[in-house]
Amino acid sequence: MSAAQAALYVALIAGVFSLLGVVLGPLVKSRWIEPIQEQKKTVGRVTHALTYYRNVGPEAPTSSASRAAEARKTYRDLSAELRSNLEVLSPYGVFSLLRLVLPKEQLRRAAANLTVLASTAQKGPQAEDVLRARYEVKKNLKILDQSGA
Repeated sequence: MSAAQAALYVALIAGVFSLLGVVLGPLVKSRWIEPIQEQKKTVGRVTHALTYYRNVGPEAPTSSASRAAEARKTYRDLSAELRSNLEVLSPYGVFSLLRLVLPKEQLRRAAANLTVLASTAQKGPQAEDVLRARYEVKKNLKILDQSGA
């Protein structure tokens, strides 16, 4: 094989890999990278909501009916976002084994407890079912409790 043929083969191989990168790169990004990042962002929004709506309830100093309605809608939306992430990211189990995402059952339990929080937002922050649901959401999403809430 001559030097010219070797250079041609190298150029062809480089071209094929470049084409694969251009074609597969956006697919990998939209199919796997973005959903993994979205799950992490959703966990961040859950953390924010748990802190922001901590004192919603009838006896809370900053309580109002509109604030309780806002908390219910936010908790329900976040629950739906967590559930939808399970459907968008495929194969979810592989990414869970690699610890790139939370385990499927933990995500489902967190989503279910966010729905409980949406249903009990008017009760107040010290109600037993509210405290239990907040604890379960934090535990399942691995949210560190640094505020004592």
